[in-house]
Amino acid sequence: MESARSLDVDFLILSDFAEVIGAKLYLQGGGWDVLTVVDPFPHSRNIGVAVGIAAPWSDTNRRFELSLRVLSEERQIDLMAAQGQMETGRPAGIPAGAKQLIMVALNGPVTFEESGEYVVMVSIDGEEVRRRPFRVVTPPGAGPVVRASA
Repeated sequence: MESARSLDVDFLILSDFAEVIGAKLYLQGGGWDVLTVVDPFPHSRNIGVAVGIAAPWSDTNRRFELSLRVLSEERQIDLMAAQGQMETGRPAGIPAGAKQLIMVALNGPVTFEESGEYVVMVSIDGEEVRRRPFRVVTPPGAGPVVRASA
């Protein structure tokens, strides 16, 4: 299989919700890299991930395997994962050699067991092409937040 190096991740945005409709990206609460958790752990929350991939002219009309993973950076545990195929064509009238933007949105629940460092990872054809780190924190002075046992 050919390398995915020619595909460029133009953007990778964390949000509360992401959606692609009619080749337009819609975000709610987008662009964060810190989540503040005031509820006891484990803490479940829906998150959105938006990815824009620039496909060069030579890679249009070809299929690629895309993988998105949200994982604990320290333990490398998957908290959310999705994979699928992507492909873009060449619209009528586009200038020869122009890049095409492929946008993907992923939404789902993630359960954080503790505060700490996390990462969203994008792979194309099995090759990691971009990482976006983020942190889950408790408010200053709150101390560790743990769920009481029954």
